[in-house]
Amino acid sequence: MIDIHAHVLPGLDDGPANMDESLALARAAVEDSIHVVVASPHMLDGVYNTSRAEVFAGVAELNDTLKEHGIRVSVLVGADVHAETELPRLLREGELITIADLGKHLMLELPSDVVPRDLDQLLFSLQLQGVQPIVSHPERNRVIQEDPAELLPLVQVGCLTQVTASSIVGEFGTHVQDCARELFERRLVHLIATDMHGVHRRRPRLSQAAARAMEWMGREEAYVILEVNPQALLRGEHIDAPEPVQPRPRRKWFFW
Repeated sequence: MIDIHAHVLPGLDDGPANMDESLALARAAVEDSIHVVVASPHMLDGVYNTSRAEVFAGVAELNDTLKEHGIRVSVLVGADVHAETELPRLLREGELITIADLGKHLMLELPSDVVPRDLDQLLFSLQLQGVQPIVSHPERNRVIQEDPAELLPLVQVGCLTQVTASSIVGEFGTHVQDCARELFERRLVHLIATDMHGVHRRRPRLSQAAARAMEWMGREEAYVILEVNPQALLRGEHIDAPEPVQPRPRRKWFFW
């Protein structure tokens, strides 16, 4: 499988602290049936000052070390870019890193407690430059948890979404898991990724999430999310999201 969102580079953000931890995480990814990883360190989040040069150097060093240790996983460049108003300018100036640096898809991280007021304008500005935004882990945003329909306008203007595997299997709690399930039911999920950080914290659980996604939406639609769409990203192809639907009301039981 392909993991399009992973914090696997050593010493750049809150992922692995050193190369040994990166190698351990890569081994865990292989055990989870992952053979391609997009390194996605935080950028512009106000905490980590990760630069484009550091990401490229880190990916090159990690790939060389993986080969030396016989770990069969390939790492590509990418970033989890915090949503801010300067993104269109930074994109034009070549400061940002799109998935595999193909200039076609940008991983966009929202604040955890709000949906920015001018987010639709920001997304439109990115799309004018030929970039399709991907909102990372929307199920962990408090506004979307309260009303998953908040995500609908973003998808309707061509934005994609990526839900975290650990959210699907319940690692972040039932509230986040319930939100993830409702996003699946509304057909508002287009990609699943690990967002892995380490072997002891947020380890890769893509295989478990894949099995749960098949239960929630069926094999054919899950296959598109797990295989077809990630492969399209690595080819730099635009992804047309399916038409969202209203979820069916769940049956309520009353007892006397």
